[in-house]
Amino acid sequence: MRALYFVCSCAMLAVGLFGCGGGGGGGGGGSTSQSQSSSPAGASTPTPTVPASAWTTSVSFGTTYGGFPPFGQSLASANDGQAYFVFGEYQNSTTTSLRLFHKPSVSPWENGLTLAGPITEVSANTRRYLGPVVRVDTTGNALALWTYQDTQDPSDRNFTSQLFFSRRDTVGGTWSAPVLLQTAASAYALSPQLVMQPNGLAWAAWIERTIKDPFPGNDRFAVFAAKFDPASGWASPEKVTGDLQWRLDAKITTDTQGNPRIIVAWNAGVSGPPDQSTLYAARRLPAGGWAPLETLAVAVIAGGLSPDYSEYDMVVDANDNAVAVWKEYDGTRYLILTRHYTVAGGWEPTLGLQPSGPDSGFAPQITMDGNGNGFVAWHQARYQQSNNAAAYAIWVARFEKITGWTSLQFISSPVFTTGEDSTFPKILCDQMGNAVAIWTKNDFVRGAIVRANYYSQTNGWGSDETISNGPGVSWRPELAVSSMGYATAVWWQAGHDPLMPNNFQAFSASRAPAP
Repeated sequence: MRALYFVCSCAMLAVGLFGCGGGGGGGGGGSTSQSQSSSPAGASTPTPTVPASAWTTSVSFGTTYGGFPPFGQSLASANDGQAYFVFGEYQNSTTTSLRLFHKPSVSPWENGLTLAGPITEVSANTRRYLGPVVRVDTTGNALALWTYQDTQDPSDRNFTSQLFFSRRDTVGGTWSAPVLLQTAASAYALSPQLVMQPNGLAWAAWIERTIKDPFPGNDRFAVFAAKFDPASGWASPEKVTGDLQWRLDAKITTDTQGNPRIIVAWNAGVSGPPDQSTLYAARRLPAGGWAPLETLAVAVIAGGLSPDYSEYDMVVDANDNAVAVWKEYDGTRYLILTRHYTVAGGWEPTLGLQPSGPDSGFAPQITMDGNGNGFVAWHQARYQQSNNAAAYAIWVARFEKITGWTSLQFISSPVFTTGEDSTFPKILCDQMGNAVAIWTKNDFVRGAIVRANYYSQTNGWGSDETISNGPGVSWRPELAVSSMGYATAVWWQAGHDPLMPNNFQAFSASRAPAP
């Protein structure tokens, strides 16, 4: 493995960082304390100018959920600004359902609807709607995918987990009744994934148990995929991998022609390989069928920790070139690693995206525009010598189709004190090459806030700003960006009222495409 050292050194990064401004829990613009420290003695300090935000003021929608946070969520946005948000919920202490909200292009969020359920539990956490995913095409037609899991039986050999889908078209304006998508009604399905092209063509991927043994450790699982055509519906599921021991997971993506790629993680576990985890890439051939799995990375026990690929992502451009990114432990820290695939040369050697040093990187996310350029974002500790403060910051590496990896920078503001952590970024590009990133930042007044930054092809990254408001803790943000650049963010906000603990409500803000 060889590390990638960027042209922009740490010293060069500092120049760009202090130009980014922002900071604290405030909006965009420069830091007031920095402006005062640079003023001559006796001079008046002008009030910093805060640029007007392109984000709308955040608004709440739906009802509050007391006592139980939602589980599983997904967000999608169309080119006209309409959006869909789906999540699993507890209606009360014993009733669960799958809830979906729709926001028309020029109107507030509508009243939500129950997409599946409700269902009553006999004991807690035994009947739930898990892993919901929603995707939308350019005109607003939408697909939703989820699993319904029932684990109430005393024997795990009788547990069920079924994969369902529902469809909404703009003509009828209603969602279809849930329909099974897995290979058989008795199959045990997990981890649904869904990707949709602007024209409505979609691919789904999921994990399904293929061999059920009296002893759970002898069960086998495989990755399956199926194609959705708006004109004809779902094609028959296709088996992507062989039968493997647990633990298995996958993510799916496509090029602009609708050809899918799947990144597959086969991790060490109780019933899986005891001392090795492997990351694979699966590619569907243009003529049909899946090519043999290609090994991206292999991890073994390091520093006493079992190998695990739990954070990974992949994108594909219009010419079937791909970039994969993942987190891997080397015995001393977690590395953010990447490999680039070209049709002409196959998978290139592994590169490290972080600068040298002891700090670990977490939660890598990758995105790509219509021209094959993109970004990887992750969070990693940053030390500021100027005020002796240390906190997690949002790092972004730039990928250019022609030249490869070109730059590394922070897009979160400098912090005022240790512990103002910015973590778990979401980043997406539009087709023109503009990008939006959002993340959660620890705030010592409100507990947590949602911050955002915008990259334009003309000006690069701007100043980050807070897009959540109000006194409640803001967490678990989701981001959707349409191909033409309409961005929608949704997050959950909890109140500080001690008489109503764990009181959650959805909030949203949006950003129209830049002129």
